[in-house]
Amino acid sequence: MITLLLVVPLCFLSLVTILNALTWPRLLVTKPGDPPFVSVLIPARNEARNLPDTLQAWSACRLDRLEILVLDDHSTDQTAAIVAQYAARDARIRLLQGMPLPTGWAGKNWACAQLAEAARGDCLLFTDADVHWQPAALPAALVFLARSQADLLAIWPTQKTISMAERLVVPLIPLTVMFYLPILAAHHLPHSSMAAAIGQALLFRREAYLRCGGHAAIASNPLDDITLARRIKSAGLRLRLVEANRLIFCRMYTNWAEVRDGTAKSLLGSSGNRLWPILLAVLLQCWLFVFPWLLLIKSTERIPALVSILLGTGMRLLGARIHHQRWQEALIMPVSILALAASALQAARWKIRHGGAVWKGRVV
Repeated sequence: MITLLLVVPLCFLSLVTILNALTWPRLLVTKPGDPPFVSVLIPARNEARNLPDTLQAWSACRLDRLEILVLDDHSTDQTAAIVAQYAARDARIRLLQGMPLPTGWAGKNWACAQLAEAARGDCLLFTDADVHWQPAALPAALVFLARSQADLLAIWPTQKTISMAERLVVPLIPLTVMFYLPILAAHHLPHSSMAAAIGQALLFRREAYLRCGGHAAIASNPLDDITLARRIKSAGLRLRLVEANRLIFCRMYTNWAEVRDGTAKSLLGSSGNRLWPILLAVLLQCWLFVFPWLLLIKSTERIPALVSILLGTGMRLLGARIHHQRWQEALIMPVSILALAASALQAARWKIRHGGAVWKGRVV
């Protein structure tokens, strides 16, 4: 029974992981022949810590047909002043002041909608203030967009992790796709459930963004990335996923409190602000990646336990190879799952006390 309920699912997921390792495309350094006009759209709320490096990187991008719009979403730090300084040096950078948040809108969706309204580009790139684009990254993405004929290119940045808390949890983010969603299905099956994206880097053709309704169509939905990807597929448009291949980096968090809260927010968003899907998801991860270690205590179950541990560790090692993570972190996968469970507890506290996730002073 243990073999049927544990080893067999891990065998199936291992096959998915291997298939994705072979088929997940990567960005390659190349120059676009005739690049379109691109609007880089960055919502920023209290991002003074990240913006200097981010805007310095964008200033190094040599594309001429480019505008970089940063919307100050009612920040209480030096966000606006920093953007203004860089705008004075680079005419492609513009500072926008966010309008008051309307009823029924999530904060980031409202900021992105305002950015899209002000954008003039043929392509709209939604990215975050903590995402660092190397100068060759956007040209490479534009070439991939053209060759794949994608309407939405969902780019997966390389996640930069330094503290142990980051190293435990952040690498799990791309693995949710690596383990559970065949990339070929996301690319070629029309059903919207076969969609994935990460809000750190979404490159739309303007007409596709408008056709799927843009952020106005998902005003109150905190899960903007996956929901927009699903709307693209529902509209009969083409979604493509690509691995950034170390051309784009993001350090999402710096300490355990940020990791816990950011992961809790994502869990609530992906579950539709419901607790039972979070519980089921965490229990599934514990069953697959923690329980086999406990089985080693029972001598009669050691063989399926060891097989399960080898399969799970192999999946994690392959994910680390594809997404440029430390291979040693595969050996602490059970600890990563327990840290994920702690984030789930934070999500439950927020849901019970506030009705939703609390992020940057807002309930989202």
